[in-house]
Amino acid sequence: MNSPINKPIVDFINDFKLLTVDSLIHFKAKVLYVVGGIPHQYECEVAIVTIMVKKLDAIYLLNSQIGQDGFEDSFIIKSEHIEYIEKESLLIRRDGKLKVYIFPVTSKSSPDLTIKELETKVN
Repeated sequence: MNSPINKPIVDFINDFKLLTVDSLIHFKAKVLYVVGGIPHQYECEVAIVTIMVKKLDAIYLLNSQIGQDGFEDSFIIKSEHIEYIEKESLLIRRDGKLKVYIFPVTSKSSPDLTIKELETKVN
């Protein structure tokens, strides 16, 4: 297993102790997609994979309903804007229109926070 490249991902993994004994990064999460201020919530498995040859991280959201609803379910982080909201969630921003919050099930935070509350936690 290669270590993630992006510091926000490393901090997220370390804080939530998401590295498994088999050295993989996969965990259950609640995922909140926000498009134009409208929330869409899913429960899924999340896998984080590092591709050292290309020096990038990839995040896969494993729930077929996400794609059926027209949302991306995989993100190449080299080209994404990613932030770690400490002890809360990982945030992926896309094209200024889409925000994806990933809340590990161990998180005390949840997608039940209002969008306004989440926005106040983001830089």
